[in-house]
Amino acid sequence: MIIKDIFLYFAQFIPKDVLRDMFLMNNAPGYADLKKEVLALPDTRVISDIKCFIFGPDEESVRDRISSAPGLYLFIDYTAATSYIDSMDVKTDKMHIGITCAVPTPEDTDHPSLPLHQDKTLGSLKTIRDAMRADSAEDPAIEWLPMEASTVTPFMAKAMANSTGWLLEWNAKFINKM
Repeated sequence: MIIKDIFLYFAQFIPKDVLRDMFLMNNAPGYADLKKEVLALPDTRVISDIKCFIFGPDEESVRDRISSAPGLYLFIDYTAATSYIDSMDVKTDKMHIGITCAVPTPEDTDHPSLPLHQDKTLGSLKTIRDAMRADSAEDPAIEWLPMEASTVTPFMAKAMANSTGWLLEWNAKFINKM
């Protein structure tokens, strides 16, 4: 389904050792299959600077994961979904997705280091965005980044390990997937 598709899609950008460390349980139905599928993803799009992959809308869990992130992290958040069926009986779902590339920084980080962190995280976000645009053109059933509006904004979160980076938000489009 859509949530698993989103998880698998963004996992392709994460180094295998980071992905392997994410899997702590083994008793949930389908868990072993998901782990196998994730670890079998090709390495062609891995961004080696990413040290932590955070997925989901649970704010407390996200805050805990970010506070222990050892470096640049990729955080995937999803919220409201909308659906409609057109006159040809094609069901289209749109889900609001946000991806954040950021790094935790010390409380006493000085101003000259900010552009260095911002450039590094923006470069990683751009790599992902470029891949999403290319993939949207290849798969008619999923538009990871439709040509409609998307927004890139600076991400500054003192409450989340004094993180700095960038947030990309948009509505992904899924045809007959939900």
